[in-house]
Amino acid sequence: MSAEIVRGLPSDVKPSVRMMVPCRRVEPYPEPNGVSLIGLIPVVEASEFPVVFPDVYVYTVIVDAIGNYDFWLDLVSRRNEELISLARFPGIHVPDRRILLCVEFHFEGLQLSRPGAYDFRLYFNGEYLESATITLVRSLSGG
Repeated sequence: MSAEIVRGLPSDVKPSVRMMVPCRRVEPYPEPNGVSLIGLIPVVEASEFPVVFPDVYVYTVIVDAIGNYDFWLDLVSRRNEELISLARFPGIHVPDRRILLCVEFHFEGLQLSRPGAYDFRLYFNGEYLESATITLVRSLSGG
């Protein structure tokens, strides 16, 4: 992340999301600002519920930001809008709109209780920005 942690008035400039990917691991890649996203999880099959993920990352690339931001990511069941988990990145200052802001939201021990769609919903300064969905399906093959 090429930004500073500061306090100040929140920016009213709405940033844009270029990429938002749920995965099991994020590893640095040798090229400048490069990463490898390991174990992408758009759809997960399971024979038993709840499903427990030791680690889930949501790698997010944000552009067109300038000023002070509090970012957070809710994980919500689409079935009943239940809030399952929350990750925060408060007090981020982006000094230049040309900065590519890469944020890794990390969820440890994430437990999803039933098949269905779950949304990772990204907010900035109290406003909805973007979402990414993972879907859990019951495996018919028992694995």
